[in-house]
Amino acid sequence: MAKSELKTSDNRIKNVDVKKYNVLGADSDNNYFGRMENILHSSNTGMSCYNTFVRFVVGEGLVDKDFGKSIINRKGLTVNKLVRAIAKSIGKTNGIAIHVNYNALGESINFTPVEFSYCRLGINEMEGKIAVYDNWDYSKANKINPKDIVYYDRYSPHSVLKQVDSIELENEELKTLTEKQQEVRKWKKYNGQILWLSPDGSYPLAPFDVVAEDMQTEGNVSRTKRTASASNFMPSQIMVVPKFEDSDEGDTERENFYENVEEFQGDDGIGSIFVLESDSPELEMKLEKVDVQNYDGIQKFTEETVKENIRENRMVPAALLTDKSNSFSGEQVRVAKEYYNDITTDDRSQTSEVLELIFKNYYKKINVSNDYTIEPLKTFNPLIEYAKEIREVISDQSLSLSQKQYVLINLYHVPKKMVDELIEAPSNDLIQ
Repeated sequence: MAKSELKTSDNRIKNVDVKKYNVLGADSDNNYFGRMENILHSSNTGMSCYNTFVRFVVGEGLVDKDFGKSIINRKGLTVNKLVRAIAKSIGKTNGIAIHVNYNALGESINFTPVEFSYCRLGINEMEGKIAVYDNWDYSKANKINPKDIVYYDRYSPHSVLKQVDSIELENEELKTLTEKQQEVRKWKKYNGQILWLSPDGSYPLAPFDVVAEDMQTEGNVSRTKRTASASNFMPSQIMVVPKFEDSDEGDTERENFYENVEEFQGDDGIGSIFVLESDSPELEMKLEKVDVQNYDGIQKFTEETVKENIRENRMVPAALLTDKSNSFSGEQVRVAKEYYNDITTDDRSQTSEVLELIFKNYYKKINVSNDYTIEPLKTFNPLIEYAKEIREVISDQSLSLSQKQYVLINLYHVPKKMVDELIEAPSNDLIQ
């Protein structure tokens, strides 16, 4: 679905009843999230904004460091890594999906983040379930295999035992297995649950949906530059040649000639040469340059405009995306960080709430402090705030090493490890 086809921004996702899979499709092609992710990856500014968002949501990590290091599934996933996965999912799709496994007591024992783009809402006999499949976009196979679609119950810890008990066994299993064995078999068949969260209750719009066309435009401009550079910025040309004879020999000559021209231009047709055969008997082969409008100014204006649109939509200060050493002062960067810390406060709070929700039913106590807070990214950097003063201290020959350490640590709040590096290599690039 292209945005240009719509008169307003309302109902950007046309949910479609994909009955044969018992799911509600995400847009008319059931591939809204895959399409939007491709658009995101085509845009340098979009990816920079996305990465900045993730960095600020993750911040300095959980306040309870021991909790953050705790392993929460068999693959070694830690709470810190789960936080990063949640931040990435929010920044990419505005949604969150986490698979939860349980033990026989109905306690959660494993958490695994799931790609939100893999999830679809169940309908009909699968109403209330989440269907998970990794090929809705046909990126891994040219058809959908219904047998590979896994349907999970929605997250509801108090319903686990009831859901397991309701699993139907085959007649042969009922006849040959003891009651205890039947219970074990049901648990083996149980898929667990999916915590599926969306601000809209249904499929959410991607956070960059409104500037998706700007991102596509930026990607198109980049591809245009690549094509131009591949041709060494050669202009398009018309090659006029005498017409080849209509004979077997002439056809062979024509074929060989065109192959040579194609090989000369390369795989991307970098020379942009159009061959024209002329009937004129006096004609000798010649090249004629095709004069086209100079688009450099238009292209530059377009590129700057779409970058600004993308950045403003994501509310990312320019100081966080630009080479700070050349364009912005330390104070401007600090202010930008404080501003974006404030912008991402709700996202950190949402992530903390998700952690608190799922760990309430965990089989063991791994968050002794009961603190799920994520610490915002630190905005103070002594190497930026006191760069001039720190240089003077390091280069002061009248101070001993211990005196320099004392001043840097106590007066300018430089971490000891960094102080040691500065004193050992005062000419390094730690202070810009």
